[in-house]
Amino acid sequence: MEKVIESLQKKEHALLESPTGTGKTLCLLCATLAWRQHEKEKLMVRFSSEEDLSQRLPIIVYASRTHSQLSQVIKELKATQYKPRTTILGSRNQMCVHPRVKNLRGNAQNMMCKNLVSDHTCSFYNNVNELKSGLKTYLPPVVDIEDLTNAKGGCACPFYLAKELQTIADVVFMPYNYVIDPFIRQTLTMDLSKAIVIF
Repeated sequence: MEKVIESLQKKEHALLESPTGTGKTLCLLCATLAWRQHEKEKLMVRFSSEEDLSQRLPIIVYASRTHSQLSQVIKELKATQYKPRTTILGSRNQMCVHPRVKNLRGNAQNMMCKNLVSDHTCSFYNNVNELKSGLKTYLPPVVDIEDLTNAKGGCACPFYLAKELQTIADVVFMPYNYVIDPFIRQTLTMDLSKAIVIF
């Protein structure tokens, strides 16, 4: 944990290794969250509004190979004292709940979704727009794909809800390819150059 904090303080890259089963995941995440909380407390002296604080604190991006690995990390995070506002990003293929769209694949799914959204005929997407002003009240702070799927009684689009939550999240969970692939990376609403990326 000491090396994690040191690299955060110095704003340096860190390459840390530890054997399987030693608690690396939770150690990295909790150390980073503790550091971020400490920075937030220091900033609260100078800035009173939550918006000012959130703009000055780096977002934490936690990337892993699979969604099942991310789900495990989120499960472990839920069991800690830390309750940061989170979101988890995924593809339409993994997150779509629309009965006509969810069974399609690839470009057909993307095009059908985009058409329904642009025509304002996707009730699931329209419900996300209704939730925008109260995102913090409708969802627990630490969310998994299942939490997003069940938002507003299962009537809100998890794909767009996750994207919307990026704007207020302290931690964003995502597959590696969201960080590595420049095409996917440009769809993110965050500046990764100002983020703490745990890979």
